[in-house]
Amino acid sequence: GRLNFKEILRSYLVILLAPFLLLGPMLVRGQALFWGTPALQFVPWWWQIWQELRNGILPLWNPNSGLGSPLLANYQTAFFYPPNWLLLGMAALGGPSAVAWGYTLLAAVHLAWAGLGMALLLRRHSLRWLGQIIGGLTFGLSGYIVGRLGFFSMVWAAAWLPWIIYCVDQITGCAASSNSRQSCRIYLSLSLTGCLAMQLLAGHAQLTWYTCLLAAMWATV
Repeated sequence: GRLNFKEILRSYLVILLAPFLLLGPMLVRGQALFWGTPALQFVPWWWQIWQELRNGILPLWNPNSGLGSPLLANYQTAFFYPPNWLLLGMAALGGPSAVAWGYTLLAAVHLAWAGLGMALLLRRHSLRWLGQIIGGLTFGLSGYIVGRLGFFSMVWAAAWLPWIIYCVDQITGCAASSNSRQSCRIYLSLSLTGCLAMQLLAGHAQLTWYTCLLAAMWATV
């Protein structure tokens, strides 16, 4: 059956809290993930976006990268990814350091979202509660995802992978059932479209391509 918000909090609280136990001490101290690409790309990009928007300029071009490069059209900037809009508020409140802190907060949120999606996928396949918790923690805090906390768009995209597979699994199950209602199929199709759109906007095309391949194979099997 479907879970409501209170049931999700009660059943999967450990999955939702685990990323904040990992990154929370850093956030409480006002520190941030700030090395490699965060320092050289993501934070400077969003700080420049905020400065140009504040001055009434559409941030189409980044003159500070090489001989210049697209900014708004830079896929990894993920300007149109809704969770990233938090960064504009952080830039307004505290400058580049606040943008870095906001990215770290979003990282914890995405790790929790990834773990929750995997747990619900395992629940759909009738694993017991402990198996769902272990699976959610294993995926949300996996070495692959946590090891790429320095490349935010990869984490953002990876967080949507289990949700897309979850939607595909529901759609294939619905298609195989003669009793399924048309409204249910439309709802599931819209859910899959929304999850795919969010992953595409997250800013890492390679992971989206791999997710689409996995989803196609999952549906076929």
